[in-house]
Amino acid sequence: MATCSDLMTKNPIWCVSTDSVSNAAQLMKREEVGLLPVVEEQQNKKVIGVVTDRDLVVTVIAEGRRPEATVIADVMTRNPVTCHADNEALCEESTNEDRHHDVSADGRPGRF
Repeated sequence: MATCSDLMTKNPIWCVSTDSVSNAAQLMKREEVGLLPVVEEQQNKKVIGVVTDRDLVVTVIAEGRRPEATVIADVMTRNPVTCHADNEALCEESTNEDRHHDVSADGRPGRF
């Protein structure tokens, strides 16, 4: 059976919780992704949350907030479900409705 490491993106892009929503949206567009891991600091890259393109639309745009004045910390999902790189990958339907899962080795971001 495959491990999470076998399925994950090895060097994912990420943002910091103090980044603006505008910057995160531009990063998502440039990299053609709909989800970014949010890290505590650029140096340690400890995952503290995730932000999706849907988060940006529903909690910023639809509420009339200014993307350039709103920070990721205000719209991200904190404490996301994660797995470790050496965990067995369970590809069957789960009770968790997330389409993406964070994979971490020592708390650093990875995706599958």
